[in-house]
Amino acid sequence: MTGSALVKLSEQAECQVAIADVIPDIVALMKDADNSVRLSTVSALVKFSEQANFRAAITGVIPDIVAQLNDCDYDVYSTTVSALQKFSEQSEFRASIAGVIPDIVLWLNDSDNYVRLSGVSMLVKFSKKAEFRAAIAGVIHNIVALLKDTNDDVRSSTLLALEKFSAQAELQATIAGVIPKIIALLKDSDNYVRLSGVLTLGKLSEEGVVCVKFRAAIAPAIPDIIALLTHSNNNIRLSGVSTLVKFLEQVDFRATIASAIPDIVALLKDSNNKVRLSGVSALVKLSEQAEVRAAIAGVIHDIAALLKDSDNSVRSSTVSAQVNLSEHVEFRAAIAGVIPDIVALLKDCHNYVRLSGVCTLVKFSEPVEFRAAIAGVTHDIVALLKDSDNSVRSSTVLALVNLSEHGALTFGALSNFPEQAEFQAAIANVIPEIVALLKDSDNYFRLSGISTLVKFSEQAEFRAAIADVIPDIVALLKYSDNDIRSSTVSALVKFSWQAEFRATIAGVIPDIVSLLKDSHYDVRSSTVSALENLSKQADFRATIAGIIPDIVALLKHSHHDVRSSTVSAVAKFSEQVDFRAAIVFVIPDIVALLEDTYLQSHTQVLDLLVQLAAHAFSQYGYFTNIKLRMVLCAFRHFYIPGSPLQHCVRVEILYLC
Repeated sequence: MTGSALVKLSEQAECQVAIADVIPDIVALMKDADNSVRLSTVSALVKFSEQANFRAAITGVIPDIVAQLNDCDYDVYSTTVSALQKFSEQSEFRASIAGVIPDIVLWLNDSDNYVRLSGVSMLVKFSKKAEFRAAIAGVIHNIVALLKDTNDDVRSSTLLALEKFSAQAELQATIAGVIPKIIALLKDSDNYVRLSGVLTLGKLSEEGVVCVKFRAAIAPAIPDIIALLTHSNNNIRLSGVSTLVKFLEQVDFRATIASAIPDIVALLKDSNNKVRLSGVSALVKLSEQAEVRAAIAGVIHDIAALLKDSDNSVRSSTVSAQVNLSEHVEFRAAIAGVIPDIVALLKDCHNYVRLSGVCTLVKFSEPVEFRAAIAGVTHDIVALLKDSDNSVRSSTVLALVNLSEHGALTFGALSNFPEQAEFQAAIANVIPEIVALLKDSDNYFRLSGISTLVKFSEQAEFRAAIADVIPDIVALLKYSDNDIRSSTVSALVKFSWQAEFRATIAGVIPDIVSLLKDSHYDVRSSTVSALENLSKQADFRATIAGIIPDIVALLKHSHHDVRSSTVSAVAKFSEQVDFRAAIVFVIPDIVALLEDTYLQSHTQVLDLLVQLAAHAFSQYGYFTNIKLRMVLCAFRHFYIPGSPLQHCVRVEILYLC
């Protein structure tokens, strides 16, 4: 009988006692000459272990299962590893498994990389269970030895294992005890071993893992790590500086690390771009500590020198670093001197360097110390609206339109300037550049031009200039793209909130009304909403009242969508007393729509008529006519089985009659 057949039978309660009795015989199959038999046997035992009735029998054969770890067949070996990990999840097996941990430790010395990796992995897995931690504590020194392993994956897994172990309170004293051994690795002749030592100490120092015992043990290593900043190997220098940055999170280490500032500054001239970047990051991180800012202030010019670095990623990161440094008042005088170098990066050959430049200059617009300098370079920023790279243009536009509560965006630039007197004159001068976007070949930038002008119109200082270009905006009502037509309608409504624009907006209301006939639903919807908003402003009511007959004429349009949008517009107008007299005279046209073959119009018309009735139109003598026509139309539909209007008509009749 095959292993899979036994597994199937084991699911039947009446067979479980018999199967439990033969488990020793099943275990014997693990010595079969056929590797497939050995493999299926291990798999079957794992499956049996899921049933409580078999666990007592399996507990007694755990050593036999462990013996399979010496199997020459890779599949049998790996399946056995997985089996032991699964067994460790069952409390009944843990005492037996704890007893074989010394056997697992032997794998750490195996000549096969995979076996050593499996040993580390299994010990990490076992460490999650309290029952195994005492045994694991006794073999941590064996695991630390793997930091000197010749295989990268083994060293990496060992580093991760020590990090995992350090999170367990029972293992922390042991980990602290082997830290001197880890520190000793910093002077090993093998660069990879040194690297493992640095990375391990960095991991052990991290927030959430570190404990007081670790700090005391790690502290003596700081001078050795500082010494690695001058090592000939790029990766070791890089790991050394990144580890020191991690150590900065611990107050105990900061004074010692501060003494390394000259060594870190030296990295800014390193031949390796990643090392130079890490030097910049380290100095920025150090600047967060008030006690070392005086020293950092003296090297701002060294950091700024990297704005001209040959590597584009270094230039970009150095620009961004200036933003972080500028948050500290102590550095601003020095940083003000490098603004021309940042402006020069707006013409950099790499797009993301130009983007970083825009971002930085905008951020500089917040501190008062930089405003005069930034106001003088707004034209350099706006020039990026014509950049060859669309992402640069897009980010520059965003910079012009997106205000934030804190006056800056990810790539924000001039959007905060209108609120600051220093920048208003400069912004007014670049409005023609924004207007030029309305004719851009890319619709995205046309939309951006519209939204930018709307945003600037909120500031009185810019309205005279914007008033001159409203005809250019109105022209977009006839543009081929529906999003632009819709956005233009919405923009004109926003302009109407400002007194300076109202006379011009009143003159284009007929152009807005024409969009009720637009082929696109979103445009018609935006138009209805726009007319509603305009009708709420007293300045436009006379104009709108005068064209209500033209609007109502659209109730007879050949396309049902246009008729539907017109019904919605009339409903909005009826909310204003000034328009009701004009609407009364078109009630017959509205009632006639009850004969419309487009069912959605029926529900809209019924709603509108109820709304008109609520406005007391009976005083004009039409209310009776409304009721009569509704009842006749409703009668016709009410008795059509399955008519979708039955419920709606019934409700409206009850309401009106």
